[in-house]
Amino acid sequence: MLDTRPVVPGEDRRNGVTVAAQAQPDRWWFGLGQPTRPIEAGEGAPEGARAQTVQGYVWAFTADEAQRSVWWGTVSNATAGGIATLAGEFAGSGLTPPVQPWDDPDTVSCEFASSYNAVHDIPPAQSVAGDAVPVQVWQYDIASGTATNRTPDEDQCPDLNRVVGLRAAGSIGDVVLLGGIETALTGGAQASGVVMLLAYHVDGTFLGWQRFPEWDNIKNFVVADGRLYFGVGLAETGAPGSGSGPTCAARPAGWCTGSRTPVS
Repeated sequence: MLDTRPVVPGEDRRNGVTVAAQAQPDRWWFGLGQPTRPIEAGEGAPEGARAQTVQGYVWAFTADEAQRSVWWGTVSNATAGGIATLAGEFAGSGLTPPVQPWDDPDTVSCEFASSYNAVHDIPPAQSVAGDAVPVQVWQYDIASGTATNRTPDEDQCPDLNRVVGLRAAGSIGDVVLLGGIETALTGGAQASGVVMLLAYHVDGTFLGWQRFPEWDNIKNFVVADGRLYFGVGLAETGAPGSGSGPTCAARPAGWCTGSRTPVS
């Protein structure tokens, strides 16, 4: 019998693979060089706006130790961010970086340094990485089949808007950690940057956050002998916590010495 059900991206009916959660349109786009804004629940399209799915790329992923839920963190507009990351490689090879703005209604527009956020210094956008918007954290409960947005608000984590992407996650016991990097043009827009860790209890409670200016380019987590490990790059100079090093040198004064909330 012919299966006439709508096709869901990522679904593999032949092998019994179903989609547990799907990125949804999350941002209104008003045209090249114009400000964008998040889509509110139940909101109709404003005049001249087009809905875009900016949070469509999972960069960090883990399950809690008891396998009750899975967690993921995003990076926004991975197409533009990936091109921005390689812009320096193009220039270093004598080629013109492909960072001219364009609008494609079938994907997400790429504006690079001409975006409203880049021009007006609205983080995490910065120069050629101008399409970055704040990241999100999600938890999917396996038993109930529901996904919940666990992104901390500004009061809980006032520096989260500096993070260009959450690129690693791990768990041990009842704690889940997600590691992100702040926007940095040295080493690539999505390949370096000051590390920030976010901590959660497996019940979804946000526990706190910590910035580590002496580290950059966090990668993967692994549990070994009852301990949770993760890999990072090291800043070239400066004592731990000093905020010195290549990822901070090009930032405005005070950028790398912000407030911190210890994780208990």
